[in-house]
Amino acid sequence: MRRVTDIFLVLFFLSITFTPHAHAYLDPGTGSYLIQLLIGGAVGGGFLIKTYWAALKERWSKLWKKKQPTQTSSDNHDSK
Repeated sequence: MRRVTDIFLVLFFLSITFTPHAHAYLDPGTGSYLIQLLIGGAVGGGFLIKTYWAALKERWSKLWKKKQPTQTSSDNHDSK
């Protein structure tokens, strides 16, 4: 399966590299649309992080929290 994927990727990149000139035109609206998509994605990602910040913070703190050593019953008897 790996070999088939490698062959496909090589053929794909060769077809992109050696294509004849397309003489295509990208109007200014296309560039502004791409910029709008990037800004919208950044704002949406920021809103998503803002909305779930408490849950994310709690999950990370649980993940990285060090476990405290617990006292056993024999430790309590020694201190008396």
